[in-house]
Amino acid sequence: MAARRGFDTSRAVSWLRIILPLAGLGLISSLFLLSRGVETDTSIPFSQIDLRERVRNQQATAPLIAGQTDGGDLISFTADSARPDLQGQGRVLVVAPVAQLETLAGGRIVMRAANGALDNAAQQVEFAGDVVVETSGGFVITTQGLIGRLQSGVMETTDDVQAKGPMGQIEAGHFQLRPNSAGPGNELLFTRGVKLIYNVQP
Repeated sequence: MAARRGFDTSRAVSWLRIILPLAGLGLISSLFLLSRGVETDTSIPFSQIDLRERVRNQQATAPLIAGQTDGGDLISFTADSARPDLQGQGRVLVVAPVAQLETLAGGRIVMRAANGALDNAAQQVEFAGDVVVETSGGFVITTQGLIGRLQSGVMETTDDVQAKGPMGQIEAGHFQLRPNSAGPGNELLFTRGVKLIYNVQP
């Protein structure tokens, strides 16, 4: 319960770095909307398309979230930029997201992608396009889609997976990184049509 409270508190503080700049920009955009109700000779004619485009282009630079998972692992998330998703309430679209998970056992997992999203309601991060997962155990995993759950620390792919590691090369339809049920640390689970090309040691 203490780990969860720590995560919630730090997550709330970190979210303010995204929400407050975007809220301020939203207030500015609302002023443009309100000005359309006043007919004066000096009013500037903004179309609804122009206004939506202005709101869409508002963004925060280098957002950061950091906290703990339920199991006590440290997790951080950053990106080059973030802007509100006009199609989904509580979602923020991000460019070049990077997440890092540091486990109690001393392991480190880094995830990065071309684009992604933060979903506050679902408490998860989404990675899309050229997703790369690197582990301190020597695995490099590539896919086109990955979902990470902030509280549990579980990460799983939404597309086919290719991986290279100490044992060889792996191809699979699904990959999941999850806390080890037997103790500290995390385990990698490949499923759905797994193919392994084993590296024979000389």
